[in-house]
Amino acid sequence: MNLSAPKHQEAVEAILALFWRKGYADTSVADIVAETGLNRYALYTGFGSKQEIYLAALDAYFQAGCAFFLPLVTDESIPPLERTHRSLLMSIDWMKQQGNGCFICHGAIEHRDEDPKIDEAVTTYLDQIRGYMEIPLRAAAEQGLLNPMMTPEQAAQLVFNANLSMGVHVRAGFDDATLHRIVESTMAALSAPRPRA
Repeated sequence: MNLSAPKHQEAVEAILALFWRKGYADTSVADIVAETGLNRYALYTGFGSKQEIYLAALDAYFQAGCAFFLPLVTDESIPPLERTHRSLLMSIDWMKQQGNGCFICHGAIEHRDEDPKIDEAVTTYLDQIRGYMEIPLRAAAEQGLLNPMMTPEQAAQLVFNANLSMGVHVRAGFDDATLHRIVESTMAALSAPRPRA
C-alpha cells in the first residue's frame, strides 16, 4: 500500500510528535498505529520497520529545519555575523514552536551507542548542521569580522553548542531573557574586537 504524498506527510508529522513526546524506546508500533490511524500493513509498506519509521521522522525534521534556516545563512546580501545572529534568534522561535527543543539532539542522547543505524543518521545530520553554521562564519573571517582567536570551524562549534544549550533551556522551560543571553554571549565571543578610538 503506497501512501499518497499528503497522507505520508501527515503520518510523518504525527509520528514525529509521538516519538518526541514518548521517546523511541517507549513508543510501540501499536502507539504509532493509534497516533496515525494507519494499520500495521500500511505502516510497514509505507515506511518499513519501527527503526525506519523513526529515521523517516528524523529526516523530516532535518529537512524542515534546512528549509527554515538555509535561505538565511546563505544570503550574501546580509552581513555574515548578522546572518549568524538572526539564525540564533530564529532557533529560539523554531524550538519554542516545536515545544521540546531539538528532535535530532534528543535522538543523539537516546541512541548514542545503542542503535548504530540511528546513531549514524543523527551524527550525519548534526555534522551537516555544523557545516551550514560555518557558511557565514567563513565569510566573516574573510572580511576580518570574526574573532581572530577562532577559526571558522571553532566558531561554528561555538554556535552549534549555543543551539544545543538553547534546546535544553527551551525544553526545561527557561524564559526568553535566558535564551537571549545565550545568543548575545555567543555573538560577543564571535565578533572581532573593535578598534579603540
